[in-house]
Amino acid sequence: MVKFIVSLFWPFRRLIEWTGVDYGQFITILKLKLLMDNRRNTAFSSKRGGEARNMLLMQSGLYALFGAILTGMLQVIQSAFVFYFVIHSMVMIFTAMLIISEFYAILFATSDNSLIHSLPVNGQTVNLARNAHIFVYLFLLGFSLSLIPMIMGAFRFGIVTLLVYTGSLALNAAFTLFLTNIMYLGIMKLASGEKLKNLMMYFQVAIAIFFMAFYQYGIRLIDNTDVFNMFVTIHWYTFLLPQSWFAGAIDAIATFNWDLNHLIFVALTIVMPLAAAIITSKYLTPLFNKKLTDLEQGDRSAPVRKTSKVSGKWSRTAAKIFTRKAEERASFTVMWKMIGRERQFKLMLLPSIGYILVLLPLMFQGKHMSSLETGKMYLVLLYFPVLISATLANAVLVGEQKMSGWIFRSSPMNSPAELFRGIIKAGFIRFLLPVYFIVSAVVLFFWGPSKIDDIVIALLANYLMTIIIYYYQTPRFPFSMEKSAVQGGSNGIRVMLSMLIVVFIALLHWGLLSMPFHVSLLLIPLYLTLIWYVDYRWVYTRITWKEIDKNTRY
Repeated sequence: MVKFIVSLFWPFRRLIEWTGVDYGQFITILKLKLLMDNRRNTAFSSKRGGEARNMLLMQSGLYALFGAILTGMLQVIQSAFVFYFVIHSMVMIFTAMLIISEFYAILFATSDNSLIHSLPVNGQTVNLARNAHIFVYLFLLGFSLSLIPMIMGAFRFGIVTLLVYTGSLALNAAFTLFLTNIMYLGIMKLASGEKLKNLMMYFQVAIAIFFMAFYQYGIRLIDNTDVFNMFVTIHWYTFLLPQSWFAGAIDAIATFNWDLNHLIFVALTIVMPLAAAIITSKYLTPLFNKKLTDLEQGDRSAPVRKTSKVSGKWSRTAAKIFTRKAEERASFTVMWKMIGRERQFKLMLLPSIGYILVLLPLMFQGKHMSSLETGKMYLVLLYFPVLISATLANAVLVGEQKMSGWIFRSSPMNSPAELFRGIIKAGFIRFLLPVYFIVSAVVLFFWGPSKIDDIVIALLANYLMTIIIYYYQTPRFPFSMEKSAVQGGSNGIRVMLSMLIVVFIALLHWGLLSMPFHVSLLLIPLYLTLIWYVDYRWVYTRITWKEIDKNTRY
């Protein structure tokens, strides 16, 4: 697959050499980068042992499968504009996910500065290879995700739309690369070193949340009062949405509609990405590479962080309230500090919290207050934080110290269950509980204090699902795995199953509310009993030193 991807640059050889790039060196560097990506360990390769191969093909296949699942909702769309507007919006939201999961490793890799720059390779060649690497990633994501939908579009709107859409994906990737460079360069001017790394982390989270909001509110521009005749009303702000440019250009060619709006869309589709590509390669990338030296100095000059007295006092107080044994209390206190400092952990968990903040206003959009107060929409709000629970269980495994498991293994504990109980309690109380308090305040404000019992029931259900998800997954020490090895595979299946269980629990709660004599209150002793069993009985049989040693490299 790597050879095929590299061969696609051959028709542009003269153009590449015209920019002052050595084509042979460019292809060699790009091929090496893609080869390393193709052998990178992921959730698919971690259980097979040996050398990982064809990871790009497997990743593309996974995206294509997911895109095929989403194809069902596109079957009812008759308008070419709406059809490709939805597809490009879908690609944008997955690009946001890629910015979080991959861009930090790809865009901020400083190995080029210390290795390739010592060789007789000019800077323009290295810069173009870096941009081409990211461009391939973005294009491969969009192409794989929309492979089945664009084949469907070719049958419905003509074969020419298949070619035009493929070209629009390339232009979309180029424009996204430009926006990414612009935004990251702006952040780099605000800080340097270790502060820059921390600022980058929060910025990546903000970008993902922004893209999620951009996607959600952009989709709501579609008028779906008639499902089989959905359309997008063109307003002045529609021209500010990149997905509108590409969808409008495809629609113009598919329907031969060349009015003023479609001509503007076509012009924006061609001019904006090409101008962005030229600006990125000539001005932004050289400046970006100079700024990367700040990242290399980050860990060397960073001072030791000290825990504030207020934070330390709060963690000790929480440990006394929510833990019983000394070993569990020690684990809770240590993990409280570590999860507040671990960048990879926060980079994985914080977006799920941001998504809830984005989706909450959308739930109330178009709803009248009287209908809200008489309905049971508040149950959806109360069970929303389970999304964080599913992410939390995986996030505590991700870290930058892959071989640090021996530190936990050397602890004088008869059972590692105390360690794991302290870990999940610290994560739940520090991150999920504040979100739940915010959601509860919203419920109390709109629905009144009569819903306090439902708040308590849902809180117990949230905690029960959190510990079940965490204890049921393969027992591994915290911050000892790569993010790519945690995502996907069997962990993804577990999360999906847990979501189905949560839906069942929420429906059970909803059903009992319809019964007289406050029957739903019986869920409180039921959940307390289940929590006691899972937290003080099942965990000791599930998590043992033998199981941990089987899955951990020291």
